[in-house]
Amino acid sequence: MDKPTKRDTAFCERDALADMRQAEREVLRAYAVAAAEGGSRRLRTLLAQNFAAAAEDMYAVDCAMRREEKESSGASAEEIKRAYTEFSRRGADLPEN
Repeated sequence: MDKPTKRDTAFCERDALADMRQAEREVLRAYAVAAAEGGSRRLRTLLAQNFAAAAEDMYAVDCAMRREEKESSGASAEEIKRAYTEFSRRGADLPEN
């Protein structure tokens, strides 16, 4: 079996963001469990603050993923229709052989 090339193993931005989102989910779960089992009020307050900060980070990652998906989604239906109309019009103008 051939050794994978750098191109085969490279992360794209979407992969990196998906990994970050999964990591944030795991952090949120850990804070939620720790807050539920925390002994002192001070510890639970600190864990709740960290939970809120992790939730904000996860929201930022989700926004970045949506932005990246929107940028890489390709042409809109309107752009495709416009291109089809333009090519159809130009095709009708071509002489037949």
